[in-house]
Amino acid sequence: MASTDVGVLAACAGSGGDGSATSQATPSPVASSFESFATEQCAAMQALFRAYGNPDTAGLSPLMRSFTDAIEGGDAVIVAEKAREIRSEIEGGRAHVRSAGGWAPAAAAMVQLDRLLVAFDRLVEVRLAAMPNGSAIAEREGQAAFEAAGGVDAWFGWIKSVGEMRTATGGTRSLPKCEGVPIS
Repeated sequence: MASTDVGVLAACAGSGGDGSATSQATPSPVASSFESFATEQCAAMQALFRAYGNPDTAGLSPLMRSFTDAIEGGDAVIVAEKAREIRSEIEGGRAHVRSAGGWAPAAAAMVQLDRLLVAFDRLVEVRLAAMPNGSAIAEREGQAAFEAAGGVDAWFGWIKSVGEMRTATGGTRSLPKCEGVPIS
C-alpha cells in the first residue's frame, strides 16, 4: 500500500472487506422508511468498498489496487480502464446515497457519504490525469485533490451524522449491518 493511500483516510474506522464485485441493484426512488434506507445505504457502502476499499484502514479494494498498480507500471490503457470501473462504482454508490437520504433521520449522514464518494471520484480523476508525470506525483496530487474535495471531513461528518441519526430515532435505529462492509 502506498503511503499516500494510508493518508487518504488515516482516521477512518473498521476492517477490510473482500472487495469482490457484485451487481449494483437499481436504487429505489427515495427511501421513506428505515428498511428502504438500510437497503440503499448498504448498496452505497458496498459500492464504496468495491471502488476504493476500506476507508477506515485505507485497505485498497482489488479494483483500486489494480488502478494503483497500473499507475506504478505506467500502463495507461489499464489505468484508464480501471478508472472507468472505479468511477462507475462511485456513481452507482452516489445514486444509492441519494435514495437513502430520503429517510429523514439519515439525510445528513447521506450528504456526508455523498461528499466522501465525490472526493474519491476526484482522487481517481486527478491520479488519472497525473499518471504521465509518474506514480509518485499521481499519488501526491490525488491525495491533495481528495483532501481539497473534503474527503477526510466528509468521513468524520458521516460518523458524526450517524451518531445523530441514532439520537434522532431515540436510539432505536442504527446503521444496518451490510454484507462485505465491516463498519458498524
